[in-house]
Amino acid sequence: MALALPPLSALWRPNTGSALDDLERIRTYIGWPGTQGSLTELIMQLNTVADLRPAMVTQVQAWVDEIADLEETQADAVAAGTAHLGNAEEYEGPIPGTSPTRDQQLSQAEGLQWDTSLLKARYRFGTGSGMAATAQGQRDSRIELLIGRIAAALNVRRMVAPGAMSGSAPLLRS
Repeated sequence: MALALPPLSALWRPNTGSALDDLERIRTYIGWPGTQGSLTELIMQLNTVADLRPAMVTQVQAWVDEIADLEETQADAVAAGTAHLGNAEEYEGPIPGTSPTRDQQLSQAEGLQWDTSLLKARYRFGTGSGMAATAQGQRDSRIELLIGRIAAALNVRRMVAPGAMSGSAPLLRS
């Protein structure tokens, strides 16, 4: 039989059915397991912030919302088939979202030539090299920054790899 979790302050958003509650989103972002001990510890930290600094609850929620928006932007790009454009330093080809017909691709016939440049696009993303210069790299960097801010605001350690922790709070109990 599972023990009951302590109540969560009403300042934190509950699960609405269409969106996860603040507790679950934050738990996921910081990488904590969904165990009785870790959930109890996280609820205690959330309640402490709500009691001591109610304005910080609003700030943490804004960071949680921004992470969700960044993740949704990437999911939309994957669904639209344009995610690769954000990961490339340079792209040249058909305008994203278009499928030129064979007739539109032809540029010369019996001595006549016409311009098909309006059917092509060329993009160059970023100013540096590596993943940080891409749109996805920028999103990932921002998400990492926001998760770090959330962990610091709640004074919790963030799980960075299986068995590895970073941050400033005591080790989880389970």
